[in-house]
Amino acid sequence: MADTTGRIKCVLDASGDAVWELLVVTHIDLDHIGGTLSLLSDKSIATRFQDIWFNGRQHLELGRESMAVAEGKQLAELLVRDGISWNEAFGKDAVCLAADDAPVCKTLPVSKAAITILSPSPKGLAKLRQLWDLCEEREGQKSEKHAKGTGVAARQDEPNVEVLSAVPLSIAEMAETKTSTDGSVTNGSSIAFIFEYAGFRILLGADAHPGVLLKSAAKLSQGTLSFDVFKLPHHGSSANVTMRLAQKLPARRYLLTTDGERHDTHPSDIAIARALTVTPDAELLFNYPNEASKRWANRPSERGYRFKVRAGEGEEGIRVRLDAAPGQGVP
Repeated sequence: MADTTGRIKCVLDASGDAVWELLVVTHIDLDHIGGTLSLLSDKSIATRFQDIWFNGRQHLELGRESMAVAEGKQLAELLVRDGISWNEAFGKDAVCLAADDAPVCKTLPVSKAAITILSPSPKGLAKLRQLWDLCEEREGQKSEKHAKGTGVAARQDEPNVEVLSAVPLSIAEMAETKTSTDGSVTNGSSIAFIFEYAGFRILLGADAHPGVLLKSAAKLSQGTLSFDVFKLPHHGSSANVTMRLAQKLPARRYLLTTDGERHDTHPSDIAIARALTVTPDAELLFNYPNEASKRWANRPSERGYRFKVRAGEGEEGIRVRLDAAPGQGVP
């Protein structure tokens, strides 16, 4: 978000001469690009990153919520300035899966951290290309008419069944609740990836579609892929965290990144229940102290579930430390 720019600058300033190898702009939804656009307007900051991954309009020729097309164009203009690396790891082409939808692995040059792309697919970017062009053609029209005519607006989550229920539902009952899946074109273009370093494995899900993540993960392993931390896709939406996804990609800690003010169903109790059904003793990490974090922190104990809840301190956010296993040092 645009109003987080100051906090990000503080982190960069406090890092001294540290090398920032990569900045990933997942997709062009405003809540994912607004802060980056403000941040990179300062060229002295933009040039600190060894590479910036972002799929602009020129990366959407792949046959060889409101959609922030204008912001996407502005960011592209900022990234073409001298001294700024843009999608260098991909030969300046699109950051996405291979032509056969196989995951793509990259190694960062300094830290040797490994990144495995799980989303988007070439098909997902092709859909974004069509929508991007349509939005540009209709530029200047009222946003309400624009969203209705292009199908940009993402479907809302189902009402929070735990809040609306007269009788508190069990975690298993919530997890089994039938929900729709995300069909947003912009979310389908999200850059989601596995980050591996010093023996740790983290999954950053952006707003990716569950079907794309599942298909990519299946090409990596026929079994489950366990993680130290999983940033649940689309802020913990039930439309993006399906039961199959939770079973395929279990984690010790689930990160839910939203203040919950814009969509009171993000994060969804249904999505959280699905994750806990697979990892009953997981730690739920909320970057803001929102209504969902309070509900789960104050939830009566339930047999078989020993999960913990931790929330950030308002504007200070939350810090997650991963301790190295015996014999593994973290540089």
